[in-house]
Amino acid sequence: MVRRPPTRIRIDLRSSSSDAECRLRGAIGQVRSFLLSPTWGRSEELVGQVADRRFRARVRHGYSNGLTRILSGQLTSTRAGSRVEGEFRTLWWVVLILRAVWFLILLAVFSYLFEVVGRGQQPSPSVLGPILTLVILVAIEAVGRRMGDRDEARIREVLSRLFADVSG
Repeated sequence: MVRRPPTRIRIDLRSSSSDAECRLRGAIGQVRSFLLSPTWGRSEELVGQVADRRFRARVRHGYSNGLTRILSGQLTSTRAGSRVEGEFRTLWWVVLILRAVWFLILLAVFSYLFEVVGRGQQPSPSVLGPILTLVILVAIEAVGRRMGDRDEARIREVLSRLFADVSG
């Protein structure tokens, strides 16, 4: 399926970038490895890394979703205070793996169909295996993308709450 474009977030604040960074540190559960750190027992809604006015965040939950949207951003100083800006993206290597799986499954289905058509035979019931695999892959990707969209909305909502008193 087609890779989704990144989406942006920008929140102007009436507070310093150091105050914004402090708030982010309090709201984002710090993990050593952004993707591989266990998050069981944590209470924060978001996990990630905050350092040197840069941050990465994802939603903390008990399941794995490679199609989740990851927020990478930075804090910058402005005349009126500071700004939180970032970009939501899907991990590039997850997209690469999914494209490789798609390619292999489609290659198997089409090579089988070309062989059957080339011989003038009727397709056997064994064609259902690759086609069912293709349907399952489409369903998994659709569910994963929907969950990723919910994660992005949740991150936006957490940041809006976090900076509600100083945004504007």
